[in-house]
Amino acid sequence: MMHSTTIMTAPVSGKCVPLHAIYNSDYSSGNMGQGVAIVPTEDTVAAPFDCVVTRVSESRRCVVLSDKATNYEVLIAADFAADVDAFHLAVAPGQELSKGDILFTMDIDKANIGAGSVTVPCVFSAFTSTEGMNMTYGDAVRGETTVLTCAG
Repeated sequence: MMHSTTIMTAPVSGKCVPLHAIYNSDYSSGNMGQGVAIVPTEDTVAAPFDCVVTRVSESRRCVVLSDKATNYEVLIAADFAADVDAFHLAVAPGQELSKGDILFTMDIDKANIGAGSVTVPCVFSAFTSTEGMNMTYGDAVRGETTVLTCAG
């Protein structure tokens, strides 16, 4: 039996934390899938691997990417309560991306005002448990630090 693996580098620089450690229960509960969250130290969020944008949420602050090699889907979101003018989506459904292409930008200084902490949840929707996943926490550099590996 052939197994496939998705290696996800940090889509944004910052501090990588367990998904259950963030405030938003939609993500931290694990009901949407398993993954990590990053508390960003920069405004640019990029594709963590070669992928296709399969969906964009109605709020336009959440994108779902399909790994071109494995077809695993990962949801990457900008989780903050600030006005939409602190955020700019750079992709559309159906768009093919290479690792490092910009997904969205956000003004984290503006988003943090009165909204608490900004996080970037990264959730693999096909995984409801952490079996088959390896997560790395701590300082992460966009496009360089491997934060999550999924094998199935």
